Amino acid sequence: QSFELFQNYPNPFNPITSIRYAVYGSQLADRRLIHTTLNIYNVLGQLVRTLVDEEKIPGEYQISWDGKDDSGSAVGSGIYFYQLKVGENSYSRKMALLR
Repeated sequence: QSFELFQNYPNPFNPITSIRYAVYGSQLADRRLIHTTLNIYNVLGQLVRTLVDEEKIPGEYQISWDGKDDSGSAVGSGIYFYQLKVGENSYSRKMALLR
């Protein structure tokens, strides 16, 4: 396993939620940079917001989402999915925004 994605907190949320994740490296290349993305999608599968798109060293991270899209506009109440992709592997979780 090359990463771990935790449930956001609080969930449901308004107006902000925290997302924790961990990126793991191999024992041979413990400090190797790994391309990591964390995106938010709506129920139609449309990209709402990119929170992370960068090289990360192995470790634990936390980021907040304020319920806004990439243009800075507030999104509506509903179910959203957040997807962590580390290298070629990805995992998604569900969260609820209540306005």
